[in-house]
Amino acid sequence: MKKILASVVASLLALSLIGCGAKTPPPQDPAEPPADTILYAEVDPTQWSYLPAEDDPVTQALITIDTTPYGTAGSSLAQVIAGVNLIQLTQREETLSAAKRYLDGMTPLQLDYFSFQWQTALATARSILTEFPEQQPLLSDAGFPDFDPAPYKEKDLETLDESVRVLLTERGVTDVWKTLGEDFPLLGA
Repeated sequence: MKKILASVVASLLALSLIGCGAKTPPPQDPAEPPADTILYAEVDPTQWSYLPAEDDPVTQALITIDTTPYGTAGSSLAQVIAGVNLIQLTQREETLSAAKRYLDGMTPLQLDYFSFQWQTALATARSILTEFPEQQPLLSDAGFPDFDPAPYKEKDLETLDESVRVLLTERGVTDVWKTLGEDFPLLGA
């Protein structure tokens, strides 16, 4: 009796799955990584950033953050520019809607890389706001000699960061770059 009951339950379960449209995923070749695996080493670094054709100021600021170089001449100035751009985004009403559009055009690797770039620019932005006197020479060298931190609040920076991190999480970003250690070429750059 137990075997018959178990067989009936199993059949009903199978029928309910079929009725719901459930499909068994095709078997994956164990030699191939899953399609959404982020493999920086297999993608040309020029493809890590997303470069849409939009030229509105917010998208351009996001592109500046996303394309900040590391380990090259002038990269410290580029990082300051990215930090200032991030600070200025806190005062733009259209920042989150533009960020959604920007992120929606990205591949999983580009999203992960943007998360790295965002967090790096955020650290620079925090330094600019909290250590302004020490940052003034770099700001001047980066083309912002008259930057005034007074209109910008650290709280607004943190609020924007939380909102962007939610957008990234909604798009499946798990910060794979943090788990790669030496395999992530920009850590320690």
